[in-house]
Amino acid sequence: MARPVIFEKHDMPKAVVIIVKAICADYKRRCYILRSIKTPQEVKERCIEFNKAVEKAITEVEEGIRKDIINDIATNRGYERSEIQYFISKEAYYNRKNKIIWDIAKELRLL
Repeated sequence: MARPVIFEKHDMPKAVVIIVKAICADYKRRCYILRSIKTPQEVKERCIEFNKAVEKAITEVEEGIRKDIINDIATNRGYERSEIQYFISKEAYYNRKNKIIWDIAKELRLL
C-alpha cells in the first residue's frame, strides 16, 4: 500500500486537504441554504455543522482577511496571487492558511 502524501508541516494527508478545500469552496452556498425556507431540516443541520467548523477555524485570523483567506484555500491560490499579500508577510500567510486547514480538519474529525 502506498504511503499517503503528507501536507507541509502539519502532517495532514493530501486527501484531507482536498476535502477541506472543497468545504471552503462550498461555504457561500451553504450560507444560502441556511437562509432558504424550503430546505429540509437534515440538510440545514449538516450545513450548520460544516459552517461552524469553518467559522470556528477562522476566528483566530484577523477579521479583515477572513473571507479572502477562505477564498484562497478554496481556489488553491498562493501568496503571490492573493489579495492578502499587501497586508501580511508570506510566512504569516502560509502559517495562518495551514492552521485554518488543520483546525477545520480537526473540527470535522478528519484527523
